[in-house]
Amino acid sequence: MNTHFDHIGIKARLESAKLILSILDDLLSENNYPVILMGDLNSEPDSEVVSMLKSVLMDSFESSSQSNYGVEYTFNGFNSSINSTRRIDFIMTDLPVKKIAIPDDKWNGKYPSDHFPVLVDILFK
Repeated sequence: MNTHFDHIGIKARLESAKLILSILDDLLSENNYPVILMGDLNSEPDSEVVSMLKSVLMDSFESSSQSNYGVEYTFNGFNSSINSTRRIDFIMTDLPVKKIAIPDDKWNGKYPSDHFPVLVDILFK
């Protein structure tokens, strides 16, 4: 699953999380498929939104078995001079995560996006 939560409304983000949990409940009750949820949640790790999702899925940043590579935040706003601490992009799963990377590479001195990519190495059973 891939998503992009609203960047302004807290209620909209909460309702988005509830909708995803409802869909996951249906999927998981009918099948035993692995789940990978990824996207810009516009919420930080300690938020209610992320906590709701973590009641069913693991945050790959927190559950990886190896040390994380790269930076610990995902939002840069195209500004290489800011000292961002905002991790608002996630990959959450019910599968074991071997490692995660959030590279902060620049091309020609500029970021290619206002967010950094989140890459994970997931172990499928």
